[in-house]
Amino acid sequence: MRVFMVCLALFIVGTGPGCLARGGLAGELEHNLDASVAQVHQAVLAVVRTRGLDLQTESVDHADSLIKARGADDTPITFHAERFTDKASRLTIQIGTFGDDNRSRDLFDAIAEHLPQGAAGTASAATDP
Repeated sequence: MRVFMVCLALFIVGTGPGCLARGGLAGELEHNLDASVAQVHQAVLAVVRTRGLDLQTESVDHADSLIKARGADDTPITFHAERFTDKASRLTIQIGTFGDDNRSRDLFDAIAEHLPQGAAGTASAATDP
């Protein structure tokens, strides 16, 4: 609620109209996927390994997956998958505090390659104004 109020205040004074369009925390990139949380979790782990990211923590259950890693430059990277249905999930990628749209999209593309054909679903760029 506090983030929303800050964004609203910035919008009213005209300095932050893109803040309301983000749909999530600043710097997050969200994607709806036609894949289960378990499938998304395995795809993210594969990318973490192939990209040489330093895996910090991971947890997964039937409804939620959280993977935290660090890039070669020590930037924290968080992957969070949430269950919509048994076969659909939302993946959120957060790089650093303010995000990195290009790196997030690059990681998503790599993750999509590890998912079943057609599972990439719909992309919702939370970082685009």
